[in-house]
Amino acid sequence: MTLELASGTARLVVEPAAGGRARSWLAGGYELLGAADGPAGASPVGWGMYLMAPWPGRLRGNTVGHRGGRHPMPASS
Repeated sequence: MTLELASGTARLVVEPAAGGRARSWLAGGYELLGAADGPAGASPVGWGMYLMAPWPGRLRGNTVGHRGGRHPMPASS
């Protein structure tokens, strides 16, 4: 069983049995993800995508490390 979210010409198909992996993302008639039944479909990382919720936009300690330095980021609510 899959879960399908759609709005206008956009459609996202999620596979709960595959750990919640997004199987297909169509926008404006274009497939944005590698197809699960394509040549990379046998690989566990060769198709689709995992949503990174609840991590997007969250930084531990509100800092980013880059080239050996720590760079503070403003906290938001």
